[in-house]
Amino acid sequence: MEIMLMTPNQTQEKEIDNVIHLFELGLDTLHLSKPKMSTRRMVEYISAIPFHFHNKIIIHSHHDLAFRFSLKGIHFTKHHLERTFRNWCLFQREKIFRKKLIHTRSYSKSSDIFNSEKYKFDYYLLRGVFNRITKDFNIGYHPLRVIEMQKTGKKLVVRGGIDIETAKKAKTANFYGICLNAWIWNSINPIQNFIDIKEVLTV
Repeated sequence: MEIMLMTPNQTQEKEIDNVIHLFELGLDTLHLSKPKMSTRRMVEYISAIPFHFHNKIIIHSHHDLAFRFSLKGIHFTKHHLERTFRNWCLFQREKIFRKKLIHTRSYSKSSDIFNSEKYKFDYYLLRGVFNRITKDFNIGYHPLRVIEMQKTGKKLVVRGGIDIETAKKAKTANFYGICLNAWIWNSINPIQNFIDIKEVLTV
Protein backbone atom coordinates (compact mmCIF):
# COMPACT_ATOMS: atom_id res chain seq x y z
CA MET A 1 0.00 0.00 0.00
CA GLU A 2 1.30 3.45 -0.96
CA ILE A 3 1.76 5.96 1.86
CA MET A 4 1.31 9.55 0.72
CA LEU A 5 1.23 12.90 2.46
CA MET A 6 -0.67 16.09 1.66
CA THR A 7 1.03 19.32 2.67
CA PRO A 8 -0.91 21.77 4.85
CA ASN A 9 -2.27 24.79 2.96
CA GLN A 10 -0.34 27.12 5.24
CA THR A 11 3.34 26.30 5.65
CA GLN A 12 4.25 25.21 9.17
CA GLU A 13 7.41 25.70 11.17
CA LYS A 14 9.93 22.96 10.32
CA GLU A 15 7.58 21.63 7.66
CA ILE A 16 10.28 21.05 5.07
CA ASP A 17 12.58 19.44 7.66
CA ASN A 18 9.76 17.05 8.56
CA VAL A 19 9.05 16.29 4.89
CA ILE A 20 12.70 15.41 4.29
CA HIS A 21 12.76 13.19 7.37
CA LEU A 22 9.60 11.41 6.24
CA PHE A 23 11.10 10.78 2.80
CA GLU A 24 14.10 9.24 4.54
CA LEU A 25 11.72 6.99 6.51
CA GLY A 26 9.99 5.75 3.38
CA LEU A 27 7.26 8.22 2.44
CA ASP A 28 6.26 7.25 -1.11
CA THR A 29 4.73 10.49 -2.36
CA LEU A 30 4.30 14.08 -1.25
CA HIS A 31 1.31 15.94 -2.66
CA LEU A 32 2.54 19.52 -2.68
CA SER A 33 -0.62 21.58 -2.37
CA LYS A 34 -0.17 25.27 -1.56
CA PRO A 35 -3.11 27.06 -3.25
CA LYS A 36 -1.95 30.57 -2.37
CA MET A 37 1.79 30.09 -2.80
CA SER A 38 3.51 32.11 -5.52
CA THR A 39 5.71 30.51 -8.14
CA ARG A 40 8.81 32.04 -6.52
CA ARG A 41 8.00 30.64 -3.10
CA MET A 42 7.12 27.27 -4.61
CA VAL A 43 10.54 27.18 -6.26
CA GLU A 44 12.14 27.95 -2.91
CA TYR A 45 10.11 25.20 -1.22
CA ILE A 46 11.10 22.53 -3.74
CA SER A 47 14.72 23.71 -3.86
CA ALA A 48 14.98 23.20 -0.09
CA ILE A 49 14.26 19.48 -0.56
CA PRO A 50 17.25 17.34 -1.69
CA PHE A 51 17.04 16.70 -5.43
CA HIS A 52 17.02 12.91 -5.01
CA PHE A 53 13.57 13.23 -3.42
CA HIS A 54 12.10 15.39 -6.18
CA ASN A 55 10.87 12.30 -8.01
CA LYS A 56 8.52 11.69 -5.07
CA ILE A 57 6.70 15.03 -5.34
CA ILE A 58 3.39 15.60 -7.10
CA ILE A 59 2.61 19.27 -7.54
CA HIS A 60 -0.92 20.74 -7.39
CA SER A 61 -0.18 24.13 -8.95
CA HIS A 62 2.51 25.82 -11.07
CA HIS A 63 2.63 22.65 -13.15
CA ASP A 64 5.56 23.83 -15.27
CA LEU A 65 7.80 23.25 -12.26
CA ALA A 66 7.27 19.51 -12.72
CA PHE A 67 9.62 19.74 -15.70
CA ARG A 68 12.07 22.20 -14.17
CA PHE A 69 12.64 19.97 -11.14
CA SER A 70 11.92 16.54 -12.65
CA LEU A 71 9.07 15.95 -10.23
CA LYS A 72 7.00 12.78 -10.00
CA GLY A 73 3.85 14.26 -11.43
CA ILE A 74 1.01 16.75 -11.40
CA HIS A 75 -2.41 16.86 -9.78
CA PHE A 76 -5.37 18.19 -11.72
CA THR A 77 -7.92 20.21 -9.79
CA LYS A 78 -11.41 20.80 -11.16
CA HIS A 79 -10.18 24.16 -12.45
CA HIS A 80 -7.24 22.56 -14.25
CA LEU A 81 -9.49 20.03 -15.94
CA GLU A 82 -11.46 22.85 -17.57
CA ARG A 83 -8.34 24.21 -19.30
CA THR A 84 -8.42 21.92 -22.32
CA PHE A 85 -5.83 23.72 -24.45
CA ARG A 86 -3.33 24.11 -21.63
CA ASN A 87 -3.70 20.44 -20.79
CA TRP A 88 -3.04 19.53 -24.43
CA CYS A 89 0.12 21.65 -24.34
CA LEU A 90 1.21 19.98 -21.14
CA PHE A 91 0.81 16.48 -22.57
CA GLN A 92 2.67 17.50 -25.74
CA ARG A 93 5.50 18.80 -23.60
CA GLU A 94 5.72 15.44 -21.89
CA LYS A 95 6.10 13.77 -25.28
CA ILE A 96 8.76 16.22 -26.43
CA PHE A 97 10.85 15.77 -23.30
CA ARG A 98 10.04 12.05 -23.14
CA LYS A 99 8.90 12.60 -19.59
CA LYS A 100 6.19 10.35 -18.17
CA LEU A 101 4.60 12.26 -15.35
CA ILE A 102 2.13 10.74 -12.93
CA HIS A 103 -1.32 12.32 -13.37
CA THR A 104 -3.77 12.42 -10.45
CA ARG A 105 -7.09 14.01 -9.57
CA SER A 106 -9.56 13.98 -6.68
CA TYR A 107 -13.09 12.66 -6.23
CA SER A 108 -15.38 14.16 -3.60
CA LYS A 109 -18.09 11.48 -3.65
CA SER A 110 -18.28 7.78 -4.35
CA SER A 111 -20.51 8.09 -7.42
CA ASP A 112 -17.74 10.03 -9.22
CA ILE A 113 -15.69 6.85 -9.40
CA PHE A 114 -18.03 5.34 -11.96
CA ASN A 115 -17.74 8.30 -14.33
CA SER A 116 -15.69 8.03 -17.52
CA GLU A 117 -12.65 10.31 -17.81
CA LYS A 118 -11.48 12.50 -20.63
CA TYR A 119 -7.87 12.02 -19.53
CA LYS A 120 -6.03 9.03 -18.13
CA PHE A 121 -5.09 9.31 -14.46
CA ASP A 122 -2.70 7.06 -12.60
CA TYR A 123 -4.68 7.23 -9.36
CA TYR A 124 -7.45 9.17 -7.67
CA LEU A 125 -7.55 10.83 -4.25
CA LEU A 126 -10.85 9.93 -2.65
CA ARG A 127 -12.35 12.20 -0.01
CA GLY A 128 -14.92 11.38 2.65
CA VAL A 129 -14.31 7.64 2.92
CA PHE A 130 -14.21 7.53 6.73
CA ASN A 131 -16.25 9.19 9.44
CA ARG A 132 -13.76 11.22 11.47
CA ILE A 133 -15.60 10.51 14.74
CA THR A 134 -16.71 6.87 14.53
CA LYS A 135 -13.82 5.76 12.25
CA ASP A 136 -16.35 3.74 10.23
CA PHE A 137 -16.88 3.92 6.47
CA ASN A 138 -19.20 6.75 5.52
CA ILE A 139 -22.42 6.16 3.61
CA GLY A 140 -21.52 5.25 0.07
CA TYR A 141 -18.39 3.35 1.05
CA HIS A 142 -19.80 0.09 2.38
CA PRO A 143 -17.16 -2.64 1.81
CA LEU A 144 -19.31 -4.29 -0.88
CA ARG A 145 -19.64 -0.92 -2.60
CA VAL A 146 -15.87 -0.49 -2.41
CA ILE A 147 -15.44 -3.80 -4.21
CA GLU A 148 -17.64 -2.48 -7.03
CA MET A 149 -15.53 0.69 -7.15
CA GLN A 150 -12.36 -1.33 -7.53
CA LYS A 151 -13.83 -3.25 -10.44
CA THR A 152 -13.61 0.00 -12.45
CA GLY A 153 -9.85 -0.54 -12.53
CA LYS A 154 -9.19 2.87 -11.02
CA LYS A 155 -6.51 3.06 -8.33
CA LEU A 156 -8.10 4.73 -5.31
CA VAL A 157 -6.26 6.53 -2.53
CA VAL A 158 -8.06 7.40 0.70
CA ARG A 159 -7.57 11.03 1.63
CA GLY A 160 -8.75 12.41 4.97
CA GLY A 161 -9.66 10.84 8.29
CA ILE A 162 -6.60 8.60 8.33
CA ASP A 163 -5.23 7.34 11.64
CA ILE A 164 -4.07 3.94 12.89
CA GLU A 165 -7.57 2.45 12.94
CA THR A 166 -8.73 3.73 9.55
CA ALA A 167 -5.38 2.93 7.93
CA LYS A 168 -5.93 -0.71 8.87
CA LYS A 169 -9.42 -0.64 7.38
CA ALA A 170 -8.15 0.96 4.18
CA LYS A 171 -5.55 -1.78 3.84
CA THR A 172 -8.11 -4.53 4.48
CA ALA A 173 -10.39 -2.99 1.83
CA ASN A 174 -7.51 -3.14 -0.69
CA PHE A 175 -7.29 0.56 -1.43
CA TYR A 176 -4.25 1.49 -3.51
CA GLY A 177 -2.98 3.88 -0.86
CA ILE A 178 -3.63 6.37 1.90
CA CYS A 179 -2.89 10.08 1.91
CA LEU A 180 -2.06 11.46 5.35
CA ASN A 181 -2.76 15.00 6.45
CA ALA A 182 -4.01 15.90 9.95
CA TRP A 183 -2.46 12.74 11.42
CA ILE A 184 0.92 14.28 10.62
CA TRP A 185 0.46 18.06 10.66
CA ASN A 186 -1.74 18.29 13.77
CA SER A 187 0.56 16.05 15.79
CA ILE A 188 3.14 17.14 18.34
CA ASN A 189 5.27 14.25 17.07
CA PRO A 190 4.63 13.89 13.31
CA ILE A 191 7.63 11.65 12.75
CA GLN A 192 6.51 9.07 15.30
CA ASN A 193 2.97 9.17 13.92
CA PHE A 194 4.32 8.32 10.47
CA ILE A 195 6.40 5.47 11.87
CA ASP A 196 3.34 4.09 13.66
CA ILE A 197 1.25 4.14 10.47
CA LYS A 198 4.01 2.58 8.42
CA GLU A 199 4.43 -0.27 10.91
CA VAL A 200 0.71 -1.00 10.78
CA LEU A 201 0.71 -1.18 6.98
CA THR A 202 3.84 -3.33 6.67
CA VAL A 203 2.76 -6.06 9.09
